[in-house]
Amino acid sequence: MCFIKMAKIDGSVAEEELKSIKSSKIYNKYKHGNIKDLDSKGFFQKFHSEYGPAISKALKEKEKENLITDLINVIKADDDIHKHEYFLLGHIGNCIGLDSKKIVNIIELENKGSKKSTGWLAWLFG
Repeated sequence: MCFIKMAKIDGSVAEEELKSIKSSKIYNKYKHGNIKDLDSKGFFQKFHSEYGPAISKALKEKEKENLITDLINVIKADDDIHKHEYFLLGHIGNCIGLDSKKIVNIIELENKGSKKSTGWLAWLFG
């Protein structure tokens, strides 16, 4: 559900985003059902109370980092990066038990050379 919510957050799911999702090792290892059929209504509440804690227990630290990296790739797939996408990414990372500084480091590492700044995110995790 993380993947589809991330892809849908700025509107409809673009073909580039679907390709990025389907190339994720984490998605392919843990997918459940058809991605286009997933309903992301109530995502924040469900993720905070149910999905996040379950993912936190199920994934090893490196898999959690890979999940965040793969979600960044979904964000970048349509070449239209929005600040609220990184806010959602931070929420997901926090809910799965990743240290906030680790989330920021992953975001910065994945966005090296990008014209879009993610520095605004520092206040969120500071």
